[in-house]
Parts: sequence; C-alpha cells; structure tokens
Amino acid sequence: IFFWGDAICVSFFLFDFVTRMLVWPHKLDFFKSILNWLDFLAILPFFVMIATTYISENNNSTTHPDQETVEVQETLDKGQIVALKVLRLMRVIRLLKLAKHSEQLVLIVTVVKRSGNEMRIMALLWVISCVTFGSIPGRNGHSALIPLL
Repeated sequence: IFFWGDAICVSFFLFDFVTRMLVWPHKLDFFKSILNWLDFLAILPFFVMIATTYISENNNSTTHPDQETVEVQETLDKGQIVALKVLRLMRVIRLLKLAKHSEQLVLIVTVVKRSGNEMRIMALLWVISCVTFGSIPGRNGHSALIPLL
C-alpha cells in the first residue's frame, strides 16, 4: 500500500516537473534554477530504488551465491535504501516554495523562528521523558522488549 501511494505521489511530482520543463520559456534558465534541481533530486530516488530492486532480483534469480555474499549484499542494499530515503527527504524543501505564496505559512515560519528557545526546552523534556520511561522495563527486570499490542 505504501509503495503504491508513494508511486502516485512521485508520478504527480514527475508530471509537474516535466510539464514545467516543457513550458519553461528559456530551457537553460530552467536548468540553472536550484529549486528545479531539488525537485529532480526529490524524484530521482524513487526510480533508482525501483531500478536497484529490479537489478538485484534479476541477479538473485540467475546466480546462487554463498550465504556470506548474500549477507554482505543485503547489508549494502539496506545502506543504499537508507541513503535513498534520506535523499527523498528533500521533498520537504518543496514546502519552502509555497511559503512565499501563503500568508499562513509565512506566519507559521515566523512563529517557529521566534519560539526557538521554547521548542528546545520542549525537545529536552521529551528526550528526558523518553529516557526515563524507556528505562522502566529494564528496572523491573524485564530483558525483552515490551510488545506494542
């Protein structure tokens, strides 16, 4: 379900990107814009992940490597997927483009900037509570993790 939802979102962003590229009056100016490169880098990891999944499935079906090689390959695949997910976080930067068009978003950014000290205190209290309540199962002698339901 997550994959298909992600695919729909990426297809929307891809359609937006290609449409802007096609109707941009000066193509060279389109490629000089940093925001357009950020949009491209936000779309790219989805297709890289699909390509690496397809290639790894084809390699696994044609050859039968030993167990150690499989474990090393799985570790590398997990590291690559984490790197791709971090790169995909660049989509959040798209929200910065909306800020200049919306008074409400400008107001939210202003409030967040002005309440930096309070947010740091709140984060500190959150970390303290996580450490405190996270250590309770260990103090009671439970060595296993508590299931979430």
